Amino acid sequence: MPPEWGLTDTGRMTTFRLGPWNELAEGVFVLVAQPANVNIGLVVGDRACLLVDTGSTPEQGRLIRARVAEVTDRPLTHVVVTHAHWDHLYGLAAFDDVETLGHESIAASLAQAPDATSRQCADLGISPDDLVAPNRPFGVMRAIDLGGRVAQIVHVGPAHTTGDAIVIVDRVVFTGDLVEQGADPSIEPAGTLASWPLALECVLKSAAKGSLFVPGHGDPVDERFVQRQRSDLLWIVGEVSDNVRNGITLASALASLGTDTAPDWPFNEATMRDVLPVAYGQLAREGHTPRRQLPITSV
Repeated sequence: MPPEWGLTDTGRMTTFRLGPWNELAEGVFVLVAQPANVNIGLVVGDRACLLVDTGSTPEQGRLIRARVAEVTDRPLTHVVVTHAHWDHLYGLAAFDDVETLGHESIAASLAQAPDATSRQCADLGISPDDLVAPNRPFGVMRAIDLGGRVAQIVHVGPAHTTGDAIVIVDRVVFTGDLVEQGADPSIEPAGTLASWPLALECVLKSAAKGSLFVPGHGDPVDERFVQRQRSDLLWIVGEVSDNVRNGITLASALASLGTDTAPDWPFNEATMRDVLPVAYGQLAREGHTPRRQLPITSV
């Protein structure tokens, strides 16, 4: 858990604060919302503006909405949610009177794990009844004309989640958690590791040359950073696939971490202890399991 989150003795998150708006390009802003150090984007056109992600609670969403007036007098007409995780989605109820967009899978994602959602809400001091899905779900792509500029919203998942979407405005791309800076990517069982590199390839091909990429968490990055993260994820997919073909079990792969026999994984040991079960599990669901029980040995 990142140190910014801050918990009370009862386990509730207490650090809810918003940083200042920073202008990344003309009319394109970002602020950082705590907890979870999440980037909130704002795109201002001649006629209207659009927000990217909503914070962690409806109250934080209302505070973000009020902060829009600090940088523009254009009306907020659209809100985009990049994916279904709490730090990006749970503030959405503060915007239900405007057009809110997100992938069509988000409503189902909210309903799929009620116990986990209830625990998250308890930690945040809210009720599951406070949560809403986007009121304008989309399947593949939407384009929003804000006057003088168009925001393109593209579904590139499944990857980090089923419903990952990016927002492209001129030479700025809001990637959600498809890209992470300052920490390893969050690779979870509900995501699809095998198609994540393809999603990042789509991100790169959709962006104009020289674009700035705004990750879900961390500082904006360039094309080279996104390419490197794509290569890291692709390497993991390939290495685990080789493990399975060579009869190396999950237990053996985990036991090798931190030893000289481990592959040179691109992420740290703690991350790989979470990633390897996910990677093996996804291959197993596709019918790929080690045929022999071989340990990892030194070359």
